[in-house]
Amino acid sequence: MLKDTELKHLTSSKTIDPISGEIRVRYYWKRKPLPQVRLEGILAEQLAGYTLIEKDLKNVVGWMKHAESLVPAGHFKEELNYKRSENREVFDLIKGLFVASLVFYAKAFSPSEARRAQLSRNSLDSRFREQHDFYLQFRHSFAAHSGSEKVELARTYCLLFPNKHRTIEPMLAIARLQPDIALPKPNDIGLSELAVHAIEIANKKFDKLSDKIMKEHILLLDKEILYKSAKRGQKIVLR
Repeated sequence: MLKDTELKHLTSSKTIDPISGEIRVRYYWKRKPLPQVRLEGILAEQLAGYTLIEKDLKNVVGWMKHAESLVPAGHFKEELNYKRSENREVFDLIKGLFVASLVFYAKAFSPSEARRAQLSRNSLDSRFREQHDFYLQFRHSFAAHSGSEKVELARTYCLLFPNKHRTIEPMLAIARLQPDIALPKPNDIGLSELAVHAIEIANKKFDKLSDKIMKEHILLLDKEILYKSAKRGQKIVLR
């Protein structure tokens, strides 16, 4: 394993083919190209999947912190559960950040054939599970679908005009209301705190699987096979 002081010598470059969209990655040690072998198979995909989960969850933390910073000071009082927002330009942005956070948080706990990796509710510490359920239900009923829990409102009214204007035909009006953000009360667990906890779990799963791949696959191979595979551009499938 490399020491932290040595990692500064390891760099990479990424390019995207403008026509096909194919991504090419090249690693360097002190600016010299390193022999590299692409690993494939379920284990390799799963290991890479945990890094995508971590990336998504880091986005959640960043988006939620930005959303919370946009909420005007004093908008919520401790004794209030709900507050109607008037500045729609600001709160529409807050809503966008919150919805994106809900979707990306839930994605980390959803099955994915491409990633081969996901987190589970049971992997969370017990004190996080109630709020986890709350935000996943919020995502299901608002961000992804319109579920059985009515967190958004649209009502139809028939408006009648005052007596002296009874000759005017009644008209229809629709009242709409959607949540912008669900913030934790003092001492409660918020979505960003949930995401930080989930990042820790994803990193532990990554470390455990990485250790398994090294001990049960890579270190059992002759180094010459690895170097020849790198030179020929061959892939190694982990089974």
